[in-house]
Amino acid sequence: AIPDGTTLFEMQFTYNGGNSPLTFSKNEFYDANYLLIPTTPLNGAVNPEIILHDVTFLVDMSREEISAGGVHLAGSFNGWDYDANPMTSIGNGIYSATIQLEENSTHTYRFVNGNSSAGLETVPEECGVLSGSGDYEREVTTGNSPMTIDTVCFELCTSCPPLHSVTFRVDMIN
Repeated sequence: AIPDGTTLFEMQFTYNGGNSPLTFSKNEFYDANYLLIPTTPLNGAVNPEIILHDVTFLVDMSREEISAGGVHLAGSFNGWDYDANPMTSIGNGIYSATIQLEENSTHTYRFVNGNSSAGLETVPEECGVLSGSGDYEREVTTGNSPMTIDTVCFELCTSCPPLHSVTFRVDMIN
């Protein structure tokens, strides 16, 4: 007897005549009415459809000398590849990158001045999450719609404080 509420899956196999007696010919699952349920196999598991949304990252680099390698975005979403997501200048020292991330997921990231680990920003503890290597990383949790993350100053938790002109005078008589 099968308990109420149990979900049954029917899998189809085909003999391929090779080394393995069975191979998957299709990733098909059927509901109680034998209607095909769309599936997305991921790492051997069958998961619901992955929904992606645009996430825009913004960083203020106005206080930095920009590396010849440009400005990049590295994070858990790109395997910490320092060159995978270049950022584009949108004026006034602000750089932007829009990438698609799975909805309702959490990712860590850091801005990169250049395209190597030498240019990784140092994220302050008060706005970061501790990584496995003892550094702090920024974190974003996506929702169920596109989003734009607030602009932050490179290596700060907030927007860049305004710059003020200062004049220094010294009496050189003696």
